[in-house]
Amino acid sequence: SETDEDRPFIRPPGGGAMVGAWVVAMSIFIVKNYASEELWPFPQLADIPIPYLSLMHNLGNMIFSGSIITTTVIEWIVTDSNDDKIIPFWFDRVQKVERFMVLPALFLSIVSGMIRATVTYGTMMESPLHIKSSLHILSTFGLWWGITDRTTINRVSLSTEGNSNSSSTGNSGSGNDQEGNININKRLVMIRRISNIISCGFLIASYAMMTLKPGLANYYAST
Repeated sequence: SETDEDRPFIRPPGGGAMVGAWVVAMSIFIVKNYASEELWPFPQLADIPIPYLSLMHNLGNMIFSGSIITTTVIEWIVTDSNDDKIIPFWFDRVQKVERFMVLPALFLSIVSGMIRATVTYGTMMESPLHIKSSLHILSTFGLWWGITDRTTINRVSLSTEGNSNSSSTGNSGSGNDQEGNININKRLVMIRRISNIISCGFLIASYAMMTLKPGLANYYAST
C-alpha cells in the first residue's frame, strides 16, 4: 500500500496563499520603514501615543509567544498518543491557530515595535542594538518557521487525514491498526519537534535581547 513517504505533497488551498501574502506584506513593511524617518504606508502612524504602541506590542508578543510555546507542547503530547481521531483533528486546527492568532499577533508586535522605534529614535536603523537585534531575530524566526514548519505540517496533515479516512471506511491496512492507532510518519514528527524547539529558542533570544538590553550603555554614551 502507499506509504506516507510516497504521498504527493499537495498544499491545502487557502492557507499557503494567506501565509505567503503575509510574508510579502511584512517584508515590504520592514524594508520600507527600516531606514525611513517617515512611516510607510501611513505617516499618521507616528501620531499613535507611545503607551498605546507599548500595549499593542506587549499584547502581540504575549499572544504570539504563548501560541508558539503552547502548540509546541501540545503537539508533542498529541503525536505521542497515536490516536487516529486526535492527531488529524490537531493538525487541522493548529493551522487555523497559526493563521488567525500567530500571524496577526506577530504582525502587531513587529509593526507596533517599528513604529515606536521610529518615533523614539528617528529610524529603526538608528535604534539601539537590542531593538534592532530583536527585529532581526523575529525576521529570522519567520524564515525558519516558513521553511521548516509550513513544509512539514502540510505533509503530516495530509498523511494523517488519509489515514483517518481509511479508518472511517474500514480499511485498517492503509495507516490505522485495529485499536484505532494511526501510523504517523515518525521522521516528519521528529523534524517538527526539532523545528518547534528551535522556534522557541528564537523567542527566548528575542526576549533576552529586549530584557537584558546588551549595548545600551554604549549607545547612550555615543549619543
